[in-house]
Amino acid sequence: KAGFELKIIDAPAKCYTKEETLNQIEAFNPALVVVDTSTPSINSDLAFTKSIKASLPYVKTCLVGTHASACVVEILPENASYIDFIARHEYDYTLPELAEKMDDYAKLKEVKGISYVKNGTVVNNPDREYIHNLDELPFVSEGYNKYLDIKDYFYAHVSYPTVSIFSSRGCPSKCFYCMYSQVMFGKSYRKRSAKSLYDE
Repeated sequence: KAGFELKIIDAPAKCYTKEETLNQIEAFNPALVVVDTSTPSINSDLAFTKSIKASLPYVKTCLVGTHASACVVEILPENASYIDFIARHEYDYTLPELAEKMDDYAKLKEVKGISYVKNGTVVNNPDREYIHNLDELPFVSEGYNKYLDIKDYFYAHVSYPTVSIFSSRGCPSKCFYCMYSQVMFGKSYRKRSAKSLYDE
């Protein structure tokens, strides 16, 4: 939507090896690689990001997801040599702006919602505001159609194949075990319109 050329690789869904995934990244030759993270896979995520940087040292790397958002301080100081940025919380608008400004350190301070290391110090730019009008986001189904194969996705309790489309973000509840309201989408409940969901 912002005019950037993209490639989405869901390596676990495709059962790609590390080498196959790296080969695809190298063939695409991107300026920015975004790696989604989670707590159970964080050590593997970091090791793979290090492999990307070793193969393509000029590529900027950015971590996203719940673990990266919650653990900026633990991740960046130790691993800053191969992690250029962390995009915290909702990153729908953060990533296109980062892609536009990532090569100009003077403009990096304008990008809300990112963390990075500058002169040996972790810099946490102000949080980006949560998106209030979810209808303005592109349909995720268009991303599936263009970049992914729905036959790679399944749940044991529904018909195959299947994909999930979130119709809202945020939650006012305070469940101590839930990462989404505490780390990613905040306490403010926001929903897509019925028309948006119907159209999708």
